[in-house]
Amino acid sequence: MLKTNKDQSVKTEIAENLLPLYHVMQPMENKNVLILGYGREGQATLHMLQKLVPGAKLTVADIREQKLPEGVHGIFG
Repeated sequence: MLKTNKDQSVKTEIAENLLPLYHVMQPMENKNVLILGYGREGQATLHMLQKLVPGAKLTVADIREQKLPEGVHGIFG
């Protein structure tokens, strides 16, 4: 499949929109971050933080026990 200029334009726009978010999250490196709840939003937040703040120490707290990615701590109950 050939990539069109529109595909590249969308990727550039996404990258430009994420840049300010990266600058806000950069101070979170090497910090402890707690995500409350591991539903749809919690999973999306975890995924985003893993990509944008790879040095953060991530913990998820949820009422039900959940399977978490390697390296992510969990608090359940």
